[in-house]
Amino acid sequence: MIIKQFLGTLKIVLWGFLGIRKKFDCQKDATKTSYSYIILIGIICCICLVLLLVTLANLATYNYCNRIA
Repeated sequence: MIIKQFLGTLKIVLWGFLGIRKKFDCQKDATKTSYSYIILIGIICCICLVLLLVTLANLATYNYCNRIA
């Protein structure tokens, strides 16, 4: 039950990141999902996204700096 709720909330947050949700789906999700779960998973997804972007930037600059030196 907890895993199903977590995956459902994760789906809501990821669709929200893309910005493509139907109004009906948003209203349906708002009635069955706790806002605290949405906020918590949203923060976790933001942290993961930032870490991914920083890692990719570090890899790109590391490879570029090694070619110059």
